[in-house]
Amino acid sequence: MNDLILSKLEVEKVEVAELVLSGVQTLGDALGTISDNVSYVNFNADATGSRVITMPAAIRGRSFRAFWSVEQATSDRVFTRAGTDTFEGNIFTTVEGNAAGDGDVVAIANTIVAITVVDDVNIGSYIDFFCMADGRWSVVGHLVLSAVGVVPTLA
Repeated sequence: MNDLILSKLEVEKVEVAELVLSGVQTLGDALGTISDNVSYVNFNADATGSRVITMPAAIRGRSFRAFWSVEQATSDRVFTRAGTDTFEGNIFTTVEGNAAGDGDVVAIANTIVAITVVDDVNIGSYIDFFCMADGRWSVVGHLVLSAVGVVPTLA
């Protein structure tokens, strides 16, 4: 009986560990497509060139956070839509070390098809992507930047 309980616990532990590990996707110095089943996208390398990041299809209920775990000091990350999806929302920016809080809010109309996060993004910056209606990614984020004017650009 104890062997049966132990076996069941070991199986549940393995299933939970695999679920947690599948929730993070690391995109270092490479272009990539964000997987459908991730909760977090980790940018853990300063890309040596502009990197296009293709979004998964915007399906209602899907969400994830893109997080910078190293400084993006050299090149851009370009979030591009899948199919005919669009982006909408706001990205708040702050300039590092500036007690005045100088920064901008980048307003994203629901016709936007690409968001370019330019270089000089500090560790801990993030953008959350939520899909509340098929075909539209709602965006909110906070980017800590090294200088005024290096805010994301929209297309």
